[in-house]
Amino acid sequence: MKHVFCGNLFDSLAYLRNLVSKYERCKVGSIVIDNVVLYFADLHSFYFELDQIFIKNLYGFRTEEQSPVIVDCGAHVGLASLYFARRYPRSEIHAFEADPDIHRLFQSNIQSAKLNNVTSHAKAVWADNNGVCFRLSGDDSGHISNTDGTIIPSIRLRDYLEQFERIDMLKLDVEGAEFEIIEDCLPVLSRVQRMIIEVHRLSDDNKSLANFLRCLEKSGFQFVLSDIHSASWAQVDHIPPFDFVAHDKYIVSVFAWRPIYDQTKSNSKTIRPSGKPNIVQFCMQDYGGAGTAALRLHDGLLSSGVNSLFFVHNIQRWKPGTIPLFAKSCSAPIPHKKIVSSDWKAFQAHSQRLISKYPQRPQGLEIFTDTWAATKLSNVPEIAEADIIHLHWIAGTVDIPREVEFLKTKKIVWTLHDMNAFTGGCHYAAGCQKYEQQCGGCPQLGSSRDNDLSRQIWTRKMAAYKQLDITIVALCQWMADCVKISSLLSSFPVHVIPNGLPTNIFKPYPQAQIRKSLQVPKDAFVILFGADSVTNARKGFVYLLRALEHVKTQFPSEHIALATFGNHAQAAVQHLGFPTFAFDYVDKESELALVYSMADVTVIPSLEDNLPNVVLESLACGTPVVGFDVGGIPDMVEHLVNGYLSPVGDENGLAGGMRWIMEQKKAGSKIRTKCRETALSRYNFPLQAGRYRELYEENLKNTRVKYFQVNKKKDFVHSTCQSNTHVSQLQLDEFLSLRFLHEHHDYHAQGSKCIYQDLIKNSFTVREIIHKIQNDRKYLDRNQYDHDVRLKNDHMNHYINCIKYGFRKEVKGWRETNSVDLVNPDYYIQKEEITDKEIGEYLQQNPLEIKNQIIVDGIHRSMCMIGRILNGKSYIPFFYIGDKNISPQKQIIPNVGYRKEHNKYRWDAIVPHIDKDCFKVLDIGSNYGYFSLSLASHYPNAQIFSIEGEFGTGNQESKGLKIHHSIKNDHFIYNNFIYNTLLTDDLVKLFNEKSIVFDYQISFSVFHWIVYLKYANNGSSQNIKKMFVDQLKMAKTTFLELPSFGQQTSMSPYYADHDSFDHLFSELNRELPLEFEKIGECNWYGKRDLFHIKLLDCKPSNFTVNDVNRILANK
Repeated sequence: MKHVFCGNLFDSLAYLRNLVSKYERCKVGSIVIDNVVLYFADLHSFYFELDQIFIKNLYGFRTEEQSPVIVDCGAHVGLASLYFARRYPRSEIHAFEADPDIHRLFQSNIQSAKLNNVTSHAKAVWADNNGVCFRLSGDDSGHISNTDGTIIPSIRLRDYLEQFERIDMLKLDVEGAEFEIIEDCLPVLSRVQRMIIEVHRLSDDNKSLANFLRCLEKSGFQFVLSDIHSASWAQVDHIPPFDFVAHDKYIVSVFAWRPIYDQTKSNSKTIRPSGKPNIVQFCMQDYGGAGTAALRLHDGLLSSGVNSLFFVHNIQRWKPGTIPLFAKSCSAPIPHKKIVSSDWKAFQAHSQRLISKYPQRPQGLEIFTDTWAATKLSNVPEIAEADIIHLHWIAGTVDIPREVEFLKTKKIVWTLHDMNAFTGGCHYAAGCQKYEQQCGGCPQLGSSRDNDLSRQIWTRKMAAYKQLDITIVALCQWMADCVKISSLLSSFPVHVIPNGLPTNIFKPYPQAQIRKSLQVPKDAFVILFGADSVTNARKGFVYLLRALEHVKTQFPSEHIALATFGNHAQAAVQHLGFPTFAFDYVDKESELALVYSMADVTVIPSLEDNLPNVVLESLACGTPVVGFDVGGIPDMVEHLVNGYLSPVGDENGLAGGMRWIMEQKKAGSKIRTKCRETALSRYNFPLQAGRYRELYEENLKNTRVKYFQVNKKKDFVHSTCQSNTHVSQLQLDEFLSLRFLHEHHDYHAQGSKCIYQDLIKNSFTVREIIHKIQNDRKYLDRNQYDHDVRLKNDHMNHYINCIKYGFRKEVKGWRETNSVDLVNPDYYIQKEEITDKEIGEYLQQNPLEIKNQIIVDGIHRSMCMIGRILNGKSYIPFFYIGDKNISPQKQIIPNVGYRKEHNKYRWDAIVPHIDKDCFKVLDIGSNYGYFSLSLASHYPNAQIFSIEGEFGTGNQESKGLKIHHSIKNDHFIYNNFIYNTLLTDDLVKLFNEKSIVFDYQISFSVFHWIVYLKYANNGSSQNIKKMFVDQLKMAKTTFLELPSFGQQTSMSPYYADHDSFDHLFSELNRELPLEFEKIGECNWYGKRDLFHIKLLDCKPSNFTVNDVNRILANK
């Protein structure tokens, strides 16, 4: 083949400019540019790509990553990949080209340029792996077609991106398929730092640029649109009514990025991008257990576009945005090495002086710390600009009682790495429960005095905490439960967000190669454990020694070797006689990952622990874990799945766990794969950063209000209640979760837009009412309702006035005064505002009455309190009647919630059986969609498919579907897919034929109606059993609600043949191996039982939203 030209880039472009109009379209040729032979499929496309990419720098981007990961989708002949490879020689490039002929030219160009950092795939990027119909064009306009074309392989981009912790650039030029691809990739877009996407609006379909951009915005991207031009060759569907614009189709390039803060000098002035919350984090150091976890979160936040600064006393790793506190007073350059600050040394000396006064303190305990710190926050100017102060392990770092006047002006998020925040000084309670009431007489001090050091520390903390706006983050459920019963922190909201870790570093490495390089016998069973302090009783090292003795006795002929890391572990096990390989202190994470991969099992014998990094790191490297069933360890280790849990203190159990892992290895079990899957699905960086980001945004939206303290010795009794019904303090988070009594009379709501009709009668929570008022000012503007004269003198205006003016002196309730006064704004304006103290006294005498989380008396007072929330008043004290142990936060689902009481029991029963964050669920008979929407908002990485038939009890005249769609759109919920269809035999058959198996399916009060519709005339036992079997095959796990035995229902023919559900499911088990259990019951149009049914030999299938769409589209 003769080259059309040879020369440098500029000469080549000048020559091609004249040639391009004369050269035949879609004719393959070649050109030599700067001594590199480049092949093209279409000279016209090649010329414009060459100009845009190499002259105009279309794909140029800035990054400090030395080896950026770049994904090039729609690579064509490879000019973009060539550009990336030249600009970033150490980059890792993954390219995809759908047209097989053009892909061959791509490979030739990559080989000609001698690029060895580019991996190419001859596949179409799409939303599934099932292949696509592709219209080949010979130029750069080939595209996926629904009508005609050639079937070619496809690759699901979402799955491909999941293998990376971070993608520095995603280039997407896929001729119209970008809409489906981006929507499918939403759960993993948090890993992508920058994107350049060519958006093609070439047809009059449902693809919306607005929705597309909304997806990017929801994922935290900032973006600009550029290079827009009319697609004049496409068919015009709607002629624009403008002289300047004659076409309704276009192509536009979207440049999207996450603003990442770059701290080049630790003591330089900070310049931050706008529009994102500024987070300032504090931790004692950036290494060790808590320091490493906090630093990883900081890295994850930066990668997701959050503006984060990380201040520490002691520094070793020197990551971007990490600033040593001593640098604030240091003008000289600081060497990047491990540095322990003088302030930390001063704190250690201070702590030693305090502890020295307690000579009876037992040996082998954790550090015991005061609140004192040498650091002053006034020396940290960045904290003034912080939207949120995020605390970690802050002993000796932040003195909260001393800094309370400043801290109470900020929102605080506090991640608890141990128990110190809510104790009188200990970091783990070691079984002591005094933190639940009041510390004093501390066993860890060896003290019998009530007013000892622990009481003094507890008192200082209590006085400071009650003035602060704190949100607690627990790393595991055990820590969250401890917080909720603590005397110091129980009044603050608690969230459980586990740590993330870099799964691209902690991953399985070839075990045989590692053992060979470390001279570890390849056939040995290697037991790994670490110990920096073998004398710390909490670490349980003595139990590990006893367990190893049992292993030695039970398996004398087994080739067992020990591997240890830490400064003291090897010496402590030498007497056992096992071959031992010591790695001392391993600082580099990449080296530590090799150690985990080399081992067969990691043992952690802690008697009390939070969420130890050792367990996470081991699982991520594919190495199972054996430990005690304590603290946060069972959150990570699933017994007999990815490890083994032993009762606390049972050394025989530890030995049994090591024996079980040994048997799994011999049997060729896939347990190492299950370990890796646990880490990838639950503990990845994007998931952790996303949860914190949502928490920050929620905190900044909500105004947390402080509360009056209640004299706990005095009970306030509502005059209309029984004498044994007492009043307890109602915290704001609980108040926001309450609903109002839905009265059956309608005289309150004389118009469709009445505030009572819109807000109260529709059973919104207080939180939802506030959200609607803040986002729709019509609720505060009476003029919006003047179209209905009858509204001017009803409750609506009264509620509006309550919200506008809040509490005023001498304002009486609706039944106590002339209603004409209460709807007149002047009545309120003339009244003097009531003080916070007077509000407290008033509510003590006139508390709300609450039953089952419903406000049954006190709507006027509640509306006044909403007004004070909206108007930013300082204090909102509240009291309520009922069981003080009720936890509304547990019973009310966040974000969307329920309107029907009977749904709460379903949520509480089902959620404990959902064991992952990313799953697919089919909700059959979704009614108004509340359960589907709650799942979707609670599990943002899940996909919820909801079906509701036209004749469903909750969907007359499509009312249920309309409400479902409305709430979904209002809350920007993108992972709930709604279908208007009945569950027919044909539909079940299609799902089974296509081998579509969901992770979960939900059938509330639906199955017996299906039986009625299909088998009312011949409802035999065998027919009903067939329906059971077919439906159960559609999911790995089914939550099925059925009428209880003994009731006359459409299932009576089946009941006639059985005497219990046990009998029923046992018979089904003959055809489908299953496990079942009853998990709940309710009385809702008759008694119902809720069952959890799990198919044993069934795996969920890999399918996409489009696969489901194809089945349901015509139903």
